[in-house]
Amino acid sequence: MKAKFLFLFLFCPLFLFSQTRISGQVFDKETKEPISGVVVYTQDRNRIAMTDEEGRYILNVHSSEPVYFKQLAYDFLVTVSDILLHNPNVYLIRNVVELSEVVISPIRAENLINKALKNLALNLQKKEINSYLFHIEETTSIGGEREAFALVEAKRTKTSWKKSIHWDFFLYQLDKIKTVNESSFYINKKPIYAEFFPQEFSVRSILDNFICELYENEEEQLVIKASPKHPDKKNYRHYIYTINKQDTVLIEVTKQSYSNSAELTLIKVNKDTKWQITNQFSNIKFSQDKTSDLYYIKEIQHLGNFRVISDVDSSYDESFKSVAFVLDKNPVNQINTKKKIKPYDYILFESDFPNSHGFWKQYIKP
Repeated sequence: MKAKFLFLFLFCPLFLFSQTRISGQVFDKETKEPISGVVVYTQDRNRIAMTDEEGRYILNVHSSEPVYFKQLAYDFLVTVSDILLHNPNVYLIRNVVELSEVVISPIRAENLINKALKNLALNLQKKEINSYLFHIEETTSIGGEREAFALVEAKRTKTSWKKSIHWDFFLYQLDKIKTVNESSFYINKKPIYAEFFPQEFSVRSILDNFICELYENEEEQLVIKASPKHPDKKNYRHYIYTINKQDTVLIEVTKQSYSNSAELTLIKVNKDTKWQITNQFSNIKFSQDKTSDLYYIKEIQHLGNFRVISDVDSSYDESFKSVAFVLDKNPVNQINTKKKIKPYDYILFESDFPNSHGFWKQYIKP
């Protein structure tokens, strides 16, 4: 996200910040089949959605603003909200990898990514503390619904690029917009959760099953795109790694499952429970501090749909969206009350920390 936006007072003219809801579908241009798992978002990144199994999406937009459609198996598409208001259906062209000079060996790609990951870990801020605004939404097919905004302070504590990276989190403000049927988010008496921050940065030796492309983008950054050679195999994701060419540091990583991959994604959680991912998209961006030249997490997006399969409890479907971005100014310096929490989102909903209704509006474009 760009610089944060000041909240407009409610007595301002409505047209200054009115939004229109668009409802449409996304199709494969060649087959005319709907595409699930397409991420649809606007410039400020807080308004973001994912298409369902029928390729349908719903998104609130402002007039004449860019709207982005991203599915890594297809060509990236940018259009304008005014066009979508009249023609909400979108057709994407499947991305075809051509064997040319941009294709590199999996070993070279893996070595370059691991080098960039190692340099990132070595240059991540440790002593500095950043403040983040989190927006989390989750729903289940058995009536569960929860949503919250949270102002969180994060600090990295341990330094080893080969092992897990640990974070300290402090909660300063919390606004539980929705907390409905909280028990719907438990399976086998354990809560379903998603990480605030990633705790592992590693590339497993899976790239042999991928076609790897290497090229430079408009910002003269190195980009490695890994596409599955065999879409019917277990490796169901597409990856894009963006590397700062100057110091070989990873500055962005995007992972996305391709559509209709649920049958390939069964993951055992414990002896009684399995997850089956229907669609998943994650993007994390790092930025370099101009004063220290060290890197920090700037923005995280995580969307997905998955099936929770239990041999003990009732199985159900869950959809989730988690968006976080660093605040340019550190507002927690003005707040005395704080609470240390674990880096999992269900802690927010179990917390007895007092809500601060509407505090988040000053950071979100209306």
